[in-house]
Amino acid sequence: MVNRRWLALVAVMSLWCGEALASGGGHDAGFSLKEHGFYVFNFIVFVGLLVYFGRKPVSTLIAARAESFRTRVEAARLHGEKAEGELAAAREKSLAAAAEKVALAQRLEAEGKNLKESILRRARDEQERIQGGAESTLASEKARLERVLQTELALEALDQAENRLRQQWRTLPQSRFVGEFVAAVKQSEGERR
Repeated sequence: MVNRRWLALVAVMSLWCGEALASGGGHDAGFSLKEHGFYVFNFIVFVGLLVYFGRKPVSTLIAARAESFRTRVEAARLHGEKAEGELAAAREKSLAAAAEKVALAQRLEAEGKNLKESILRRARDEQERIQGGAESTLASEKARLERVLQTELALEALDQAENRLRQQWRTLPQSRFVGEFVAAVKQSEGERR
């Protein structure tokens, strides 16, 4: 198969060279084997030497390049499969992260509601405690103020009564009261004996 390819290449090159020689201007005779045969022979020998000496290195080079391409294609295929696997894993992680995000949001929302209810419950308890303390403090303060007020009123009433008594005492006959007092004291001493 390789020999046929080389032979076809040589034939095409010969035809090409022949056409180039035939299209060259200035000669009326066209192609002459005597005149152009040497050039054709040299070209055929040149191509033959290339084929003879260059076939093995060229085929080795082509085989090495083909093997290099095969290994690179295989490496690219393996790399592509690895990338697809990593992409699938990343997609799974992304889906798992999205689901975890939703679950976390729901859990945080539920915890927030529970915390809100707890804070409100403690605030109501504290409000009731403060109100109860304020009511008891208010009641005790009210009782204390009432006692103070009663005491002040009683003292004021006594002061006013004392002032009235003094005024009345000045206007009353004192000798009669002294006599009555002495008589009452004597009578009480007589009853004791």
